[in-house]
Amino acid sequence: MAVGQVVKLHGGFYYVREEATGVVRGCVRRGRLSKVRLLVGDYVETTEAAPGSCVIEKVLPRLSGRL
Repeated sequence: MAVGQVVKLHGGFYYVREEATGVVRGCVRRGRLSKVRLLVGDYVETTEAAPGSCVIEKVLPRLSGRL
């Protein structure tokens, strides 16, 4: 699985920039995540579905950045 950050949302598609490569891929989310609210800036784990596309498998906990 690859870890990445959601950089754009559009019409049910999520664009995720992979941390390791910096490549932005169009993604959809797994059905079990349909009730989870995804926002730009969220970190997610993805798996490759086809060349250039992926599936969001898990949403990682948000960090507020406050001390």
